[in-house]
Amino acid sequence: MSNINPPLAKIVEVEWLDSHMKREGWTWEYSENEDIECMSHKSVGYVLFDNKDCLTIVQSMADWKHEDGTFNVANRITIPKVCILKTTTLS
Repeated sequence: MSNINPPLAKIVEVEWLDSHMKREGWTWEYSENEDIECMSHKSVGYVLFDNKDCLTIVQSMADWKHEDGTFNVANRITIPKVCILKTTTLS
């Protein structure tokens, strides 16, 4: 896991699109009044992984390493790059 950034590494705000399900079960094919747009989100966190396909951020990262060299992190989210609208570096 050598590509994990150290604690308190780069912090970013990510604006991204997500899919959603409006109703459960059977429904009519389409209604003119129905919202069929993707949902837009903003997430902020420490960059854990960043490659050509996805970006992983975490809400919290401990300031100590496990004996195997990995960091203790919490609330991880991986966002596909094709869903990212904008990434802003905060620090």
